[in-house]
Amino acid sequence: HHKITHDKITHDKITHYNITHDKITHYKITHDKINHDKITHYTITRDKITHDKITHYKITHDKITHDKMTHHKITHDKITHDKITHYKITHDKITHDKITHHKITQDKITHHKITHDKITHDKITHYKITHDKFTHDKITHDKITHYKITHDKITHFKITHDKITHYKITHDK
Repeated sequence: HHKITHDKITHDKITHYNITHDKITHYKITHDKINHDKITHYTITRDKITHDKITHYKITHDKITHDKMTHHKITHDKITHDKITHYKITHDKITHDKITHHKITQDKITHHKITHDKITHDKITHYKITHDKFTHDKITHDKITHYKITHDKITHFKITHDKITHYKITHDK
């Protein structure tokens, strides 16, 4: 049982961890870069970390809010989720809710990885994406099915789903 305060970091009831300049064991945090790995209950805010046990947690960083996750990694303008069960994320108008039905706005996701102008889906069902005039409507991924993509004056855009590429691109010239 102990409590540590370092750069507004407060730990309460934690067993394993090591803190150096904005760095902890069960997860690593760097400037505009958050990495979580196998943790379950704590709250994180920019320049303010609050841990409470190791099972439940909530993260708020640059308008990012995670609630009830288990395995995931987050970086600035780059979100990677891996094995998540229930969570909600709000980051620059991004809202995720659960892993089956959700709406995505501006760049983001659930069981898939998204990078600038690059989306990778992996086992998703229903969702809608709108990002810089990108409109993905009626996209159903269930071990891959099919989906439709409408781009407006865009050239590079690639989607990979389960190592298979199923997509239709419509350009307005």
